[in-house]
Amino acid sequence: MGIGKLISLNVTIENNGTDSIDDASGTANYEFNVYVIAGDEFEERTGELKFPTVITEVDNIDAGIIEDCGSELFTGITTTVIIAGPNETCEDYSKLCVQVVRGTSAAFYERSEDNNVLCKDFGTEMTQVGQKSCNRNEIDLHVSGLTVTTTDEFFPLDEAVAIDITVNVTNIGQVNLPSSSSENNFVIKKYLTNSGVLNSNTHTIEITDVNIEGVQLQQDIAVGDVISFDESDLNVTIPTNQCDSVTHLCVQVTLDDSVSDLYVDPNPNNNYICKEFGPQSDNKIGTVPCNVDIRVSSFTVDDTNTVSYDAGQSRDITVNMQLENSGTDDLPIFGNYDNFFVSLLVTDNGQVESSTDDGMQQTLNTNALQLNQGIDAGASIDFNDVTGSVTISTDICFTVNHLCVQVTKPTNVPYRDVDQTNNDKCIQFGSENDLAGQKSCTDADSEKMSASVVVTFLNLPAVRWSEKTSIFRKAVSDAVNEYCNGNFEECCPDKGSKTANENISTPKDVTLTQLPEQVGNNLRIVSAVTFNPDNPLCSSGTDARRRRSFPELISTLIKRDTDVTLYLSVDVLTDAIIAKESDIEQAMGYTMSSVIQARNETQTGASDGSEFSPEPWLIIVMVVCATLIVAVISAMIYLALPARKRNPAFYIYQ
Repeated sequence: MGIGKLISLNVTIENNGTDSIDDASGTANYEFNVYVIAGDEFEERTGELKFPTVITEVDNIDAGIIEDCGSELFTGITTTVIIAGPNETCEDYSKLCVQVVRGTSAAFYERSEDNNVLCKDFGTEMTQVGQKSCNRNEIDLHVSGLTVTTTDEFFPLDEAVAIDITVNVTNIGQVNLPSSSSENNFVIKKYLTNSGVLNSNTHTIEITDVNIEGVQLQQDIAVGDVISFDESDLNVTIPTNQCDSVTHLCVQVTLDDSVSDLYVDPNPNNNYICKEFGPQSDNKIGTVPCNVDIRVSSFTVDDTNTVSYDAGQSRDITVNMQLENSGTDDLPIFGNYDNFFVSLLVTDNGQVESSTDDGMQQTLNTNALQLNQGIDAGASIDFNDVTGSVTISTDICFTVNHLCVQVTKPTNVPYRDVDQTNNDKCIQFGSENDLAGQKSCTDADSEKMSASVVVTFLNLPAVRWSEKTSIFRKAVSDAVNEYCNGNFEECCPDKGSKTANENISTPKDVTLTQLPEQVGNNLRIVSAVTFNPDNPLCSSGTDARRRRSFPELISTLIKRDTDVTLYLSVDVLTDAIIAKESDIEQAMGYTMSSVIQARNETQTGASDGSEFSPEPWLIIVMVVCATLIVAVISAMIYLALPARKRNPAFYIYQ
């Protein structure tokens, strides 16, 4: 099947009519057609292949035939028979038929054409026409080589990279494939895959860019020959969101549909070749920076035993850091792009991503740092003696507890940082050698302490506070919101009546006014809640638009940094925490031993913070002031008496 077979026919024609056929003197009296049919009878055939014949070698093609069963033998009739099509169609073809028809220029008229065809079966018997084979021609394309040339060592993500490829193909089949003048013999496809075995990969991205001359696809390939296909300037783009699934470039060469009816590739498992992405020094295509992992492996501050940070004051420091690529792919140099940014921050958590905000940005002199350098997988780079300055504002001095360095990937740089949770390194404030230096918040925002409540948790280790910070803030905020929705006039005085359930605070409003302190096995937390007069709850009151007098405002709020920040009444905060004590304990996973207003912390037995007992120094001041007042009043009375009454020693009341 699929191979052209030249056959020669000997055909005898009878004239069953009553008139003779005259000689045509050089003009063909007869023409012949050859058919391969499916079916038992020519008139009832279900399929056919028709082949024209060559009669130029038939000497007596112009011969006449006498009437009443006269006959003439014609030899040298030739044709080429090709049985093409799918195997199942080939099996249906059962007979070879020859048909004689009146020559186009013949001078006779044929009365009936019903008996002009004679069919014989395929087979090896004497009465048959020969064996039929339904096997198509086997062209076994074996892709034996692939060369990929790039202009760079790396394949930046989401960017088109131009490559040149050369594919070598060998025909290890049984027959030659001739060239074609109009149709393609071959189809070449390119894929990005997650496996070097094309037929078993689970992720495929087809490279649709085609840049090959048509003559290459129409060339012939003889048995044992090796031919090449060249494509240049192919654009290959590896998407960031799929780069994990791109490990190989595969090229596949198959027979075009235009020749698939005649030829078959019996072994499709060897018609492709794959080449792995990776370092070109390892004979691979090039590196895909998909699994880069930039992390801060170390961070230190110089002279921490002498460095101190005073609230509101700028402090110059010198830091050292090490950046490591702990991924499996190299981080290349991308021209003039910076591969990372380096930032210095102060935060309230040992993990920047877990802090209540993005941290307070500090100054770090990075102009002298080579931020565009690459880092090979497993390697690291050092930035030493980097200068900067830190200013801890008074409003966050008690809250922040860490100095952090953070490395971030610029959005326009074409690599993937697979783990961004290790891009920062934080060290606590303190005077020990491995800490960041001592932080001093003395007298910083002392008004804040007047609005603060001290909550002590039993058996809570200080090392666990970083993971409990956000939980505590949310629990306290929820407690305040629930309490104030039930005690609207206390939380929002002179705002009329509540009209809706709203929030008066958020977790970010809960601020620590001192660093958490480990007291034995217990942890002491001092916190206050900032207050926005235009909060949703108070704004929902029926008289929300009436302005309060200054004394009314002061009676409820403590004002700090004029016209900037207000704090929720310490009495409201205390009552709210006590009311929701069990909910806070459940959220924290630890039991509270006491809730005391910070101003009353020295007094015992005031767990709810509602009682007030003056400090000893305040009692002394009060006594002295009272004594002075009595003395002044006595002097005034003395001066007001008549002169005769000024000396009681000489005056006797009558």
